Amino acid sequence: MKSLKKRLWLVKLLHFEYWDWWAFYLPLLPWYLWQAFRAKSFTYFTNVDPAIEYGGFFGESKIDILNKIPTKYCPKTLFIQMNSDFSLVKEEFSKNGFEYPVICKPNVGERGNLVQKVENLEEMHSYHLSSGDYIIQEYVNYEIELGILYYRMPNQQNGHITSVTKKGFLKVIGNGNDTILALMELSERARFQINSFKKRWGAQLLEIPKIGQEILLEPIGNHCRGTTF
Repeated sequence: MKSLKKRLWLVKLLHFEYWDWWAFYLPLLPWYLWQAFRAKSFTYFTNVDPAIEYGGFFGESKIDILNKIPTKYCPKTLFIQMNSDFSLVKEEFSKNGFEYPVICKPNVGERGNLVQKVENLEEMHSYHLSSGDYIIQEYVNYEIELGILYYRMPNQQNGHITSVTKKGFLKVIGNGNDTILALMELSERARFQINSFKKRWGAQLLEIPKIGQEILLEPIGNHCRGTTF
């Protein structure tokens, strides 16, 4: 176990995607202070998107953002306020045509925190009891998910796409011999998630997938949960 931790430490050191946030932001501090001095504001950068609270830097409401997007471009969504009667949640769930599984996520959250794929009514009830304001969304099970970075200057009619990023969800492929846990130990990326999966999956990690069987470990597309960008 000690050598395993050492190897993971080396993987983290040699691959910048695993570096801590300060390794990226501290070198930018002099530039930030200079720009803040020029703008006479420490929060000048939040103007990058005035349609989102604080420019999306922190604390933005997901439902407020979704309400600004035409419905045809959004997954089916239901906003639930903290301490709502669960019987009313079930009623709205059925009235709006939701079916399990669904995705539940806090209305205000960061980096996939507390985002969960909910499989049934019991899991929904448990999530409801432990959450503040949250949203329920239909589970969109497309094979490809893309992040598209688009910007438009205030004086321009049309904007520009600067990047298209494909997400690869964390998964393992069965070989007919090894357990899911053993397959995870063979993957540098999955090894970072093992402790979390031991708590969440338990004995399921000891199942042996068939040869070529693809096991989707994490349906939530965040880097801190193993997604490749």
